Amino acid sequence: MGASIVLGLISGLTLGFLAVGLVLVYKANRFINLAHAQIGTYSAVLLAKMVIDWGWSWWTAFPFAIAVGIATGLLVERFVIRPMRAKSNSTVALLLVTVGVAQLLSALEFIPALGPNTTKLTLRGYPVPFRSHIKVQGVVLGGEYILVVILVPVVVAALAAFLKYTTMGRMIRAAASNPDAARLVGVSIPKVSMVTWGP
Repeated sequence: MGASIVLGLISGLTLGFLAVGLVLVYKANRFINLAHAQIGTYSAVLLAKMVIDWGWSWWTAFPFAIAVGIATGLLVERFVIRPMRAKSNSTVALLLVTVGVAQLLSALEFIPALGPNTTKLTLRGYPVPFRSHIKVQGVVLGGEYILVVILVPVVVAALAAFLKYTTMGRMIRAAASNPDAARLVGVSIPKVSMVTWGP
């Protein structure tokens, strides 16, 4: 029973973290981004390549992989979502476009030159930030699980503070609450959309 609770907590934190990003984009754009998980997929593949093939440390590769994920989100918003919104404000059309984006980004994983050496990946496993063998209720928590338990609450708390106390955060909340009224007071909806798609 205890092991199920621990594993459920870790899975819940991971899924909840994904849900935060989905809700943020939905609030600012009024459609569900079905490519949300895939935007970060190549970053994860790239991190493995940098560590396994290029010999980088995890801590060196991680910020670079995060930057690639942010850049991917910004590029998708700027060159796919924004032009599509200019042509049609249909939420169904925008949702379907994200399906295409998800498929395209998923395909990058299968290009051998862009991914890590599969033999090395199989032998070494996916790179982790540190080795850990903490045992909780019969579950051995590796470095990746410890990172989830620590990082997810910290990032969500930082995001909540950003939305509540910063000017951009208030702009995002205003655009989510009433886009037309936000435009009237000078809030740039494209800028708000870009910020929610990036980080």
